[in-house]
Amino acid sequence: MIYCDTSLLVALLVEEAHSVVADLWMRERSAGAVFASAWVGTEIAGALALKHRLGQLDDVAHAQATRAAVVLLNSLSSIPIETRHFVDAQRLVSSPPKGLRSGDALHLAIVVDHALGLATFDKQLANAARHNGVGVVDLLLA
Repeated sequence: MIYCDTSLLVALLVEEAHSVVADLWMRERSAGAVFASAWVGTEIAGALALKHRLGQLDDVAHAQATRAAVVLLNSLSSIPIETRHFVDAQRLVSSPPKGLRSGDALHLAIVVDHALGLATFDKQLANAARHNGVGVVDLLLA
């Protein structure tokens, strides 16, 4: 069972460098085997809004991607975020390897707590996950 982070899911919603890889990887997954949390939804909304502000998405493309995000997130198994995940994330941002961002620490805390693998294009998050004993899908070799 695999947890998908924002970098993978955004690549499914809008054209990015790794969109083809993300699409091929996701098509090979069975329903119920791919997980995300509500935090992913927040980060996706933020990523799409940033692309819109920067002019990378026009109004129509932004609206389409936002609607597609709802459908995508509803197709994944959802993991509720609990207080312990925030506490664990606080520990993770201060632990080696240094440089883990707060939001990524929350993803990692959820993954560790539920003993899931991680699918991400984020090298820093992947490194921290491996450091914490998490199996990471190397999407660029998938």
